[in-house]
Amino acid sequence: TDRNEALAAAEAVRDAVIRDNGRGATIPEPAAFLAAFRAAWSRLAERHRPVGGQPTLAEAIREVGDTFDLALTDADVGRLEAAHYAVIREQIRLYPEVHAVLDRLSDLGVKRALVSNTIWQAKDHREDLARFGLTDRFEHAVFSSEFGRMKPHPSIFQLSLDAFGVAPHQAVVVGDRVEADVRGARAAGCHAVLRVHPFTYPQDPGAEPADFEIRSLTELLPWMERLG
Repeated sequence: TDRNEALAAAEAVRDAVIRDNGRGATIPEPAAFLAAFRAAWSRLAERHRPVGGQPTLAEAIREVGDTFDLALTDADVGRLEAAHYAVIREQIRLYPEVHAVLDRLSDLGVKRALVSNTIWQAKDHREDLARFGLTDRFEHAVFSSEFGRMKPHPSIFQLSLDAFGVAPHQAVVVGDRVEADVRGARAAGCHAVLRVHPFTYPQDPGAEPADFEIRSLTELLPWMERLG
């Protein structure tokens, strides 16, 4: 579950602190460490919300370090980010139809961009794209941790629209988050397709629905072919 992954990642950071911190700091128990992470995320979310900004893991680690008087250096933060992402990376799985769907979209002449909300460094995600054979299947990729703003802010979508030289009404946003993807697509003036899965958050009553809902990425292809 997401909670277990978060706890495991927080424990990995705590273990790295124990290994790397030679300053005699008292390291809290895992539950306290996770609680500190959650509190840090809440503060960072409030801080970034007015401008649609993206809180990052590095910021959270620094705040947690301050909470426990760890006096972390930039090198420390980098090592702790790596320890955290190593746990998350083990959980990443590729939908089996991804390559075939992206290749078919390419055959149809559809330009493909990856627009991702993330707390981790963009370089980590680019490594994963290469590992899964996806680097060349996307013509553009933008990560919120690098860009500085996150979905649903329209500017992160506009970056890809500008890269392709297309108008919003010519673009389709496919995602699995109602708030980030459907609302973001609407704010940017794009079509919206919601990929529904067991963890999809329910749509707010009264919110404008997606143009189309799918449960497998292969279901996207006939709709895209009809859209022209």
